[in-house]
Amino acid sequence: MDDNYQYRLACASWSRLTEAGDPAADLLLNELGPVAALKIARRAASDDPERWHTYLPVELLRRTGTDKWDKSFARWRSRLEVLDLPALEKLLAKGRFKLVTRRDPDWPTAFNNVSNAPWSLWAIGDTSLINRDCGKTVAMVGARAVSALGHDVATELAWRCASAGITLVSGGAYGVDCLIHQACLRASAPTIALLAGGLDRPYPATNSDLFKQISRSGLLLSQYPPGARPTRWRFLDRNRLIAALSAATVVIQAGFRSGALNTARHAIELGRQVGAVPGPINQPEWAGSNQVIRDGATLISGAEDVLEMIAPLGTVNAESGRVKSGYLDGLDPLSGRILDATPLRSPANIEAIARASGAAIGEVVAAMGNLEMEGRVIQVAGKWKKAGV
Repeated sequence: MDDNYQYRLACASWSRLTEAGDPAADLLLNELGPVAALKIARRAASDDPERWHTYLPVELLRRTGTDKWDKSFARWRSRLEVLDLPALEKLLAKGRFKLVTRRDPDWPTAFNNVSNAPWSLWAIGDTSLINRDCGKTVAMVGARAVSALGHDVATELAWRCASAGITLVSGGAYGVDCLIHQACLRASAPTIALLAGGLDRPYPATNSDLFKQISRSGLLLSQYPPGARPTRWRFLDRNRLIAALSAATVVIQAGFRSGALNTARHAIELGRQVGAVPGPINQPEWAGSNQVIRDGATLISGAEDVLEMIAPLGTVNAESGRVKSGYLDGLDPLSGRILDATPLRSPANIEAIARASGAAIGEVVAAMGNLEMEGRVIQVAGKWKKAGV
């Protein structure tokens, strides 16, 4: 059994033995490595609890004391007793689930400075997405019970960001998460879903078809092994990894108690960028989003704001895709109405602009000539749109 095989098997074993963020396990694996740490843990588990600490290096005990380890081995013992290494070997050999470890080229470089990062991730799909242009990976999260406004905002924003080359990460849950992944699929763009349980037990089960689509063109990830049940504490730590995997986190519609705010807090703690879409001030389901902005998050009004958060300073035109606030200045009322009725993105013909503005066709033709000379509109294949977009 070669060294790399033992390492992978040990990492898979530790994903079964401990819960995410276990500081004692993280310390032990950092000190000894997964293979040696597993050997010690298995030997200790078969001995008298009062002797567990004697299996550890003296120098480690001198620095940490013995109580820490007695409690830790007590937590791990019940799972060590049923740890089935041959079954894990078969699971790895089948290849349905990929195991990505810290030794692998696809291991997230974004985890390099994250404390208590997992030692392995289970995956289905294209693991090269993890580090592919990782500076343009953005988490989008929000409410499960999404409103009609939140539905439209999430779908539009995600589609535009995905079309602009941003890899979007979310949690595969109901509501905003689901809308983010669906928008990416419609844009023929990859997306990453980070789940809170084993990949053979995707939650929610009603999203199974969505998860299958994601696995074919994107990536399903979990720090928990196949068979692990999604639980409340696992959802909370899953949120931490969503934030850690991404260069920025965007909150779309969140109430004060939304789990999306938990993801935003993790992003702030990790030094990542945070943005939020503002919502109506009289609707409690948007109160969390508005509070995040009040606390200093970037106000997101379009895909350009998201790009600006993650791009080097000065490389994104912050006004792209928007009309400047004074774009009607200096125009007579009729010309202003005609310009206001002229589309921002998709050009329209004179007849359509006349209908939208309530002006006569001749008035629109005359106005367009003046507006074009002033640089306010441009003609595209005989149709018109606002300039600068």
